[in-house]
Parts: sequence; C-alpha cells; structure tokens
Amino acid sequence: MERMVHFDVFADNPERMAGFYAQAFGLDFVRDSRGENYWLRDGLDDGQSLIFGRVGKRPAHRVTGTPTIHTSSVDEALNRVVAAGGRVIVPRRAIPGIGYMAYCEDPEGNAFSIFQPDSQAA
Repeated sequence: MERMVHFDVFADNPERMAGFYAQAFGLDFVRDSRGENYWLRDGLDDGQSLIFGRVGKRPAHRVTGTPTIHTSSVDEALNRVVAAGGRVIVPRRAIPGIGYMAYCEDPEGNAFSIFQPDSQAA
C-alpha cells in the first residue's frame, strides 16, 4: 500500500502555519537553515508513519492539495484544530468498515483531512 511521504502547505505567513500544525497535531517544524522562507518537518519514524514536509511561502500560482493526517481520535483532533485557530469544513463522517474522516482548513484556508482508522466504523 502506498502512503503519503511528503507534504507542502503554502501560506502567506509560513511561521504561523508551522505553529498551527505544531499546536493542533504536535508536528515539529524547524526553520530551513538555508535561509529560505520554509519551515521543515523532518521524517521521524514513530512506528506508524515516516513523513517529511514543509510549510512555505505561497507561490504566485495557487497550488492546492489535501494532505491527510492520521489520528487516533477525529473528535479530539477537531477540538485541537479549532483551538489552534482552524475550522472544520466537513464534520466527522464514517467510512464504513474503514474509519472516520473530517475535513478542515488551517488559518490561511489550506484544506486538509483528518483520518482515524476503525474497522467497526458504520
């Protein structure tokens, strides 16, 4: 099975967005040491995922994507998203036999989804 191994989130204020994803999901970012306006997440193998990513300055052409963030509780993650300044755009819904998913926006309008695996979802 394939899995996401890199993500890009573009923002007018990359530092603020790195802070949002750190506060909402505990993703650690560091400023790019090359002096570029990027905040990087190193790929840390926690036994479940190995993902690299960056938060960078929004390019002239709007580039979008919907990264999915794995969580053990969609409900708890949605509370953290709202507390960190994001908003829920599609509430938690069941994907029968697979799990639960919700869609959100970070404070700069980037969409992302949250997924909780659960084979009993109905």
